[in-house]
Amino acid sequence: MKTIPQLPLIRALRLLGTFLAVLAACFAAGLAAAHAAPPSVQPLLQGKWPAWPRVGSANDVKVVGNYAYVTDYDYESDDPVSGPRGLEVIDMRNPANCVRVGGYVTNGFAWGVTVVAGRIYVADDQAGLVVLPTLPNVQFTVRVDATPGAPFTLEAATNLNAPIPWTPLLTTNVPAMPFDYVDFDARLSDKPHKFYRVRQP
Repeated sequence: MKTIPQLPLIRALRLLGTFLAVLAACFAAGLAAAHAAPPSVQPLLQGKWPAWPRVGSANDVKVVGNYAYVTDYDYESDDPVSGPRGLEVIDMRNPANCVRVGGYVTNGFAWGVTVVAGRIYVADDQAGLVVLPTLPNVQFTVRVDATPGAPFTLEAATNLNAPIPWTPLLTTNVPAMPFDYVDFDARLSDKPHKFYRVRQP
């Protein structure tokens, strides 16, 4: 029976041990470097509205798209206004410069808000639930009453000068009428006038 020499095996194990030690040292150095590296994720800009000091309390908020819908107990600003403020809609596209774009003054204090399918639901104190399908400068709801099940196209234009530049908003067919379409492209600063029409082939 032939005996296998032990010397090469011992050398191989020593080399393997040295390699593993170097690998562990490199891994530890990599971890230390990773912990020392500055974070690559930057925090978002902070923003608030209004920019001036306020009193009262914001009771609830719902964010949909670029807007924050805030139920505001009351506030005081440069204009001496206080009391029930209801719903305030804030444009948050630039968090460092939040801008009020719309609102609704409730009968009492507004305690909560939610936005579902384009409609804004506000808890209006003892007046109960207020449903806002349309809010100037924020959204506009168009109700279509056409032949059920038949396709139709809803179009919009910003002026009625010939030739009228009708732009299709959607083409659909629904089994029941009426059908409500919520247009969020209704900022008065961009489009002071907007007209709608429905076409059925």
